[in-house]
Amino acid sequence: MPDPKQIFSYSGSTTAKNAKLDGTNAILWKRISGSALAITYSWSSRISGQLVESDTIFNSRYLWSYTAYTTDCGGVAGTYDVQNIGTHEFGHWIGLDDLYASADKDLTMYGYGDMAELKADTLGLGDVTGVNTVAP
Repeated sequence: MPDPKQIFSYSGSTTAKNAKLDGTNAILWKRISGSALAITYSWSSRISGQLVESDTIFNSRYLWSYTAYTTDCGGVAGTYDVQNIGTHEFGHWIGLDDLYASADKDLTMYGYGDMAELKADTLGLGDVTGVNTVAP
């Protein structure tokens, strides 16, 4: 029996080239027009309203890196941290929306990210509250 607290698991690579409702939750790397760092597309059942699939595209126009989270240092200068932005995007997979109020700037679901930023690698209290509200 799967662990009910495990939301994500790796199931191998995909041949998907675009975000589309095709039965696969895909994470893709490709060029995105505009300045978005990443975009998540989600589809819900018209009958139940439940989420049935999500795909995330990371913008390959930007430089990406991974730095293990610490409280005393930033990520790699000149790059966006994939876990920092990915944690935000996966919040959309479970139904969380972007936040844009200045009071929310330190939360994972804040709608902007910076180079070398790691603060969204982990969830803030407001993020946890949001998760518990939409996915108790």
